[in-house]
Amino acid sequence: MHHRRFHAVKQPFCVLATGAIIIRHYVDYSSHVPQPGKTTKSNMAGIGAFLKNAWNKEPVVLAACAIGLLAVTVPLVSPLTKYSGMMNAAVPYNYPVPVRNNGKMDDVPSHPCDPKGPNLDWIKSL
Repeated sequence: MHHRRFHAVKQPFCVLATGAIIIRHYVDYSSHVPQPGKTTKSNMAGIGAFLKNAWNKEPVVLAACAIGLLAVTVPLVSPLTKYSGMMNAAVPYNYPVPVRNNGKMDDVPSHPCDPKGPNLDWIKSL
């Protein structure tokens, strides 16, 4: 009685034949195949080798790409962008002439120095 095992990477089944009985079971090679979207040591080594090769061949192009990438990402993570957006939202687009309220205008304060509108105390704490 002899036992034969057929292991093929491209076939989804492994066939184990024992005499007249053939047993098929699914072979899972997913642990050996790098998954897309996951960072592995081999992926990082490949990226590092690519960057090293690109720096050796075309350093000016690689530096220009790095500066362009920084120009896109730095404003997105900068706190200056956050606070300037908050200030732009709080400051009105048009500046009306101060008008005294005659009792018929609800949106105009009775005096130009009266606090009316959103609270801007958070600007003082910057």
